[in-house]
Amino acid sequence: TKAENCGTRYRSEHLFEPVDGGTRVIFAFSGDPVTLMARLTAPLGRLMMGTIVKAIEGDLRDLKAAVEADYPPPAT
Repeated sequence: TKAENCGTRYRSEHLFEPVDGGTRVIFAFSGDPVTLMARLTAPLGRLMMGTIVKAIEGDLRDLKAAVEADYPPPAT
């Protein structure tokens, strides 16, 4: 997925690999500042890295719970 906001280009990617007994999920995320203001404020993003990592980990936990949930099969 690609997006642009506040002078920064963002890219995220989910990769799914089969492994014994399940699936490995690999998540990649990057942001590249393209405007002068985004370049000047980019170091502040590093200060927020811990918060960003926690949010992504929470999203991945939610994805795991949804995939592993016992849903009834769709009606045919």
